[in-house]
Amino acid sequence: MKTGKALLYKLLLAKLSPVQLSGFVLANIVGAVIILFGVRAYRDVTATFQDPEGAIANNYLVITPGISGFGGNVFTPEEIAQLQAQPGVDSIGAFRTCTFKVNASLEDLGIPVSTAMFIESIPDAFLDVDLRAWHAEVYESRQSYITEPSLFVPVILPRAYINVYNFGFAASRGTPQMDEALVKLKSFHLRCRGRGMDHCYTARVVGFTDRINTILVPEDFLAAAEDKYGSAVPVGVSRLIIKPDGRNDDALLEYLNAQNYHFDGTGVDSMKIVSLVRGIAFVVILLGVVVSLLAFFLLVVSIHLLIEKNKDKNATLIALGYTRAEVCRPYEVTALALNFLSLLIALLATGSLYGMLEGVLLRYNPDFEGTGMGFITLVAAALMVVFSLLHILMIRKEVHE
Repeated sequence: MKTGKALLYKLLLAKLSPVQLSGFVLANIVGAVIILFGVRAYRDVTATFQDPEGAIANNYLVITPGISGFGGNVFTPEEIAQLQAQPGVDSIGAFRTCTFKVNASLEDLGIPVSTAMFIESIPDAFLDVDLRAWHAEVYESRQSYITEPSLFVPVILPRAYINVYNFGFAASRGTPQMDEALVKLKSFHLRCRGRGMDHCYTARVVGFTDRINTILVPEDFLAAAEDKYGSAVPVGVSRLIIKPDGRNDDALLEYLNAQNYHFDGTGVDSMKIVSLVRGIAFVVILLGVVVSLLAFFLLVVSIHLLIEKNKDKNATLIALGYTRAEVCRPYEVTALALNFLSLLIALLATGSLYGMLEGVLLRYNPDFEGTGMGFITLVAAALMVVFSLLHILMIRKEVHE
């Protein structure tokens, strides 16, 4: 029986062209490597850019409606609702700005330092600092917020501010430079004035942000302070912070540009980088699909020519009692073996080449951990199944005819 099968394989595959088969294997390897490399790169790059600890993290956008001397420099409720409904928007937070006078003073530097300033607040969900120390132990006018005597008001500063102090103010005044840990140990006085009232709170920096370029205090504290010191005239929302959903960045940026909104910070630049990388990865994957399809049709043509050459042999074998399945099997086994060989080589080649990209991603995020070979092995298996089934269907159709 085994001898009969061997003779059958030898008889039907005798005219198989090695040049055509080697061309198919090479083309299939190239196409599969491009697909597998592109898929893994897309997953890892996206994960790296979305990692909160990475160099390009959480591409939040801070927008303003622009400055106008004739009003219109606040968002209307309708504009906020329309923005929330746009594709690409996960959530939106509004900045609340103080309407009373604020001064900060620090006396621990050897000389008295005092400056007028402003404070704002945003919802906690949009902050990029440890929130465990983020609670104002203040208390004045809101019944739900007045519980104990004041201890301190936590403050979040933009990280750029400490650089301005160290390399600007401290350098010119001869005062000591301070790192972030030291700044967090220093308390200062936060003086709030308005409506004929004047109070000095103890404040301390509890964190630094790279996301938002403003001085932040907790929402509850600012609301309580507004009730006590703020203007009675309602103030509209002049800045919004947007958390994109990461799936429709291009549509979101197109809408924001169409509305002529102004961007604050580098969030939009990060989104453009991510969008560009995703576009490149998509083009790479598409190119791999095209090459793989060309390889698929190359094998189709090769087997078609072989079946045509063996047309009389196929008919004779069927007339001698061989079933169509038995006559098709040598061609099918050949197609399956070539698909398996080329995809196995492609999988190994992808794993070897991918180390170069991992080195680049580690520069953006030292804690980067790749998705590994598991997923692209599944992709390779899926390609194997799809192409093999298509080859088998084509072979059975050709032999049937």
